Amino acid sequence: MADAPKNQSCGNCRYYRREWTATNANQQGECGRYPPLQKDTTIYPGVFPSVSRYNWCGEYAPANPAAVSEAATTIARMVLMGDATAAYALIDKLQEDRPTQPANSGD
Repeated sequence: MADAPKNQSCGNCRYYRREWTATNANQQGECGRYPPLQKDTTIYPGVFPSVSRYNWCGEYAPANPAAVSEAATTIARMVLMGDATAAYALIDKLQEDRPTQPANSGD
């Protein structure tokens, strides 16, 4: 795959949701651009596509850079002060507050 257009990788997109785990190192996430894919399982009703933060597609939508910068600064400050629990709680809150796509009504 060719390199992403300048600053238009999945990691900078409003639809990208990072998977925050100790082993992940923030390289993988989920694309929330479309509804979850249905899987043949009773454990999970559907999953969003897994993508690298360095991938890109033609449907990039910029995240709010000012809000992202402010949140990143706050999270970094919490971690440096030794309050990783609060940092993870803020990350969870920010992910809950992300805009979602309206459901398809024409199916």
